[in-house]
Amino acid sequence: MAQAKKTTTAVAKKAETTTALAVPNYGEQFAGAGWENTDSGDFQIPFLNQLQALSPQCEDGGDRQVEGAKPGMFFNSVTQELYPSSVTLLIALTKHSFVEWKPQDQGGGFVGEYAIDSDVVREAKERASNPIDLRTEAGNELVETYQVFALILDGDEVKDQVVISFSKTKIKRYKQIMTRLRTFKGSNRIPLFAHRLAMTSTNEKNAAGQPYKNVNLAPAVDNDVAASLLAGDSQLLELANALREAILEGAARANFDSAEAGGARTASTDDAADEVFGEGEDA
Repeated sequence: MAQAKKTTTAVAKKAETTTALAVPNYGEQFAGAGWENTDSGDFQIPFLNQLQALSPQCEDGGDRQVEGAKPGMFFNSVTQELYPSSVTLLIALTKHSFVEWKPQDQGGGFVGEYAIDSDVVREAKERASNPIDLRTEAGNELVETYQVFALILDGDEVKDQVVISFSKTKIKRYKQIMTRLRTFKGSNRIPLFAHRLAMTSTNEKNAAGQPYKNVNLAPAVDNDVAASLLAGDSQLLELANALREAILEGAARANFDSAEAGGARTASTDDAADEVFGEGEDA
């Protein structure tokens, strides 16, 4: 299995004040120098994709095969790093939007992202005969998506920063954990990124009885919300907040080009594994 990096990849502009390692003092003369002409296009956070049986990384002898890749594992398609079927996360920030994908039979690929109250989304809903099958005027699929910007942890170390996409059947899993955390006693005083969460692959079947991998999110320590909270002086809080601020300030954004398969389903694949994020239809 590919070895994950051990140091944080927090956005460079935040690194001096947030990294867990000792940083030299470069003085006011050089503070921040060289970053003047960078923007969010320079800092794109990769997606962490869940592998399915038909994922190209799992195809024996395929040109995109990754040694050791198995269905249910998680894969950073930018760094080519594999993660086991259970990872520990800190969620820095979430985003609710609609993402436009080209159909696979037209080459697939990311087209655009829209706010939930945008004209594109409103018009697609007005045209739709099926409220869960939204299409743009161009015929592309418009997928309701919850993006989760998160840090992957290895104990008290940050291994990576990623975006995890929750769409279709995964939305239910996302809402379940968010509801549980939000209704925990005193949650209004607890930052979201104080909650250590375990994301684990699960086995499910779609309406056609075909197996696929989904995810489950739960508190990382004994499935106990209180036990999974970070200590108030944990440096991980600063690292997660740095990622949150970078997203809010527009200094970094999700790299949709790294979303696995990057295309919408066609009508002929409705009962197969979802190709946007590797999930099937609800059973």
